[in-house]
Amino acid sequence: MESNLTALHIQSNTAMKKDREFIDQQMSHWENLAEGLLSIYQLSKTMERNFNVLQILHNIALDQISVDQKVLDQKTEPDYLLSVINRLSLNQEQMQKDIELPASKKDLDLFIINSGLNLRNISFESCTKNPSKRSGKYILQLTENDEPFWGYCEQTTFGGGWLVFQYRYEGLLNFYRNWTEYRNGFGSVDGEFWLGLERLHRLTLARPHELLVELKDFTGTYKYARYDEFVIGTEAEQYSLTKLGSYTGTAERRPKF
Repeated sequence: MESNLTALHIQSNTAMKKDREFIDQQMSHWENLAEGLLSIYQLSKTMERNFNVLQILHNIALDQISVDQKVLDQKTEPDYLLSVINRLSLNQEQMQKDIELPASKKDLDLFIINSGLNLRNISFESCTKNPSKRSGKYILQLTENDEPFWGYCEQTTFGGGWLVFQYRYEGLLNFYRNWTEYRNGFGSVDGEFWLGLERLHRLTLARPHELLVELKDFTGTYKYARYDEFVIGTEAEQYSLTKLGSYTGTAERRPKF
């Protein structure tokens, strides 16, 4: 009898060990899956784009976890399973916090490499081509020969469709920069920034553009100047304003460039 009990005990321990190994493997699988989903969600959050495929992937992941939990539910001791569930809950809470973080350029580059995503398939040539009426960051590509870049589209002012190329409001970003920085751009689209003279040149070269200058002082007084056309020259021309169309606005006098 004692021998039989010992054998049963050994078999029970062996089964529990296998169950733990199985659970650990599933945990690793779930965590890797969560990291992959997090990368996709971060990109989606930053781009402020609604990809249906993300919801599909998310649902697939939840279905897989649900199936695995049902399989494990009767195979292991309650205390160990409870600890696994607690770990999953903590991971889910942390993932939810991380989802709210904007993706950096490094995050975007890593996502492109890992996913094989071609940004040219999800970019717009201008803010006017963006069907969304919500202001925010979007991936833009001026022409087929230009690299995609993050741009801020203002979709509420004067009918929307405006690409913001300079934004200053707090004075925290230093705008006393050298030629190279003004050519290439500086700052962050999430805050204060300058888009870059070379990009403005290629932007106005690709297709006709209007120019809107909005000014607001610390008392809240608002004025604007709007031109129905403008063109920025090449670097050889020192990025001069080679064309400026008709002016309308509320500014006291026509701004000088």
